[in-house]
Amino acid sequence: MKRVECVREQDVLRAVLSRGWRGHGDPELKRHAEACRVCREITQVAALLGRERDEALRDVHVPEAGQIWWRAAVRAHAESAQAARRPMIWLQGIVGASTAGVVAALVGIAWPSIREAVAWFAAFGARFEFDAPNIAPLMDTLQPALLLGLVAVACLVLTPILVYFALSDD
Repeated sequence: MKRVECVREQDVLRAVLSRGWRGHGDPELKRHAEACRVCREITQVAALLGRERDEALRDVHVPEAGQIWWRAAVRAHAESAQAARRPMIWLQGIVGASTAGVVAALVGIAWPSIREAVAWFAAFGARFEFDAPNIAPLMDTLQPALLLGLVAVACLVLTPILVYFALSDD
């Protein structure tokens, strides 16, 4: 394939891109562009691209300065509010973890009392003519379940409170 070039191609391209081609320009360069096939193609493509550019610029909607300022102010306010909430979110997480630790410690401290309470209920049941030997294995089985029940009750009480603080916007 043979490559066809014109020595004035760059001049025509420069004139077309500078928009000096339409109204006023070098008449000799215009005559050359009409006669030369390479330069004529350049002017046709440039004219087509110029129309596309003009159409694209008509469709562009640049917002008003006040709207841009308002959006920037809203964004700055939202970012500062988020920055102000960040320490509170950390504090809520620390409080939640501390509460879980305190509940676990209290259950650990209260465990001997719980065992005594179970033994007392077993002895109390024996007073009412329950068969105490049959109740003792039942109480031994219920002791681990009692701890699990206390943990479940603590979770049921604390979970809604922690979810409220985690999801609240204020």
